[in-house]
Order: sequence, then structure tokens, then C-alpha cells
Amino acid sequence: PAADRLRYIFEEYRQQNYSQELPSRFRKEMVEAMLRRSQRSDSRIHLAEVERVLTNIGASDKISQDELLEIFHGDGVDVKQM
Repeated sequence: PAADRLRYIFEEYRQQNYSQELPSRFRKEMVEAMLRRSQRSDSRIHLAEVERVLTNIGASDKISQDELLEIFHGDGVDVKQM
């Protein structure tokens, strides 16, 4: 599934660049950064913020737009699902 692919991309990045960081801590910091940029109070992250992060970490070619739309259908994704 697309959500698993996205998780794998972030985990691969964490292992390469933040190997000393606990996975849960890395995930929390990534989510908080995306929420700040989304400027939302309902704990939902916009697709555009995930796309921005993927571009910044050089992973935008590792997941298709269709896969991202599958995950981020509607009005963003609730961080509790990440």
C-alpha cells in the first residue's frame, strides 16, 4: 500500500541521516514540522507539506502522485494515522 511506501521512505531517510535518533522521536519531529507549516489546528497535514518534505530530502521520485493522493484524499491526513 501507498502508506507503507511513504513510511519506508521516511524510515530510510532517518536511517541514513538521523541514525542516532529514535524512530519515534524522528517521526514526532517530522510531524510537528509539517503541522507547523500547514498552520492547522486540527492535527491534519496537507499533501503539499508532505510533497515539500519529500522534495527537500530528495525522495520525490520514490512515490507517485497517485500514491500520495491515495493517502491524502480529501482534506489532508490526520497525524494519528502516521
